[in-house]
Amino acid sequence: MKVILLSILMMVSYVSFSQEKDVCDENCQDVTPNIFVQVIDYAQSKIGLRYGRNGFDCSGLVAKAFKTIGVELPHSSKMQSKLGEKVSKNDAKPGDLIFFSSPKSGKQNVGHVGIVTEVTDNIIHFVHAAVSGGIRIDNLASDYYKKHFITIKRNQSNNTLAEN
Repeated sequence: MKVILLSILMMVSYVSFSQEKDVCDENCQDVTPNIFVQVIDYAQSKIGLRYGRNGFDCSGLVAKAFKTIGVELPHSSKMQSKLGEKVSKNDAKPGDLIFFSSPKSGKQNVGHVGIVTEVTDNIIHFVHAAVSGGIRIDNLASDYYKKHFITIKRNQSNNTLAEN
C-alpha cells in the first residue's frame, strides 16, 4: 500500500512540475519554458520606452531581460550573437534571440538583436529596442527586417547560454 501511495504521489508531483515548467498555447503545439516567459514578459513590460540614454538600446534590453533569470549576457549584440546554437527560421521559438545587420554594422555583420516573442502562421514576432520607435514588437515579415535578418540563436539548457 505504501508503495502504491508513494508512486501516486510521485506521479502527481511530476505532472504538477511539468505543468508549472512550461506554458502552452491554445493548440498545445508550441511549448515555451517558463523561464523564457519571464524574459519575454520583462522585455514587453518596457514597450514604449525610448531608445538610448533614457531607455535601452537593443542589446541592453536583451541583457537586462535575461538577467532577470540569472543569465549574464554581454552588452553587445555582436557578442550576444556568438552565444548559443543556431536555429532555422522554421524552428524559432519564444525566448530565442534574433539578430540583424544594421546600417552602421554593414550587411553581413550583427548590429541589432531582439527576443522572439511568438511564432504565428510562420511569422516570427520579436520585441526589441529600435532607434526609431523605442521598445516595440515587430515581425520578420516586414521588408526591413527580412532584408537585415542574419540568424536566430537558442540555448535552453542549464539556464545559461553556451558558447557556440
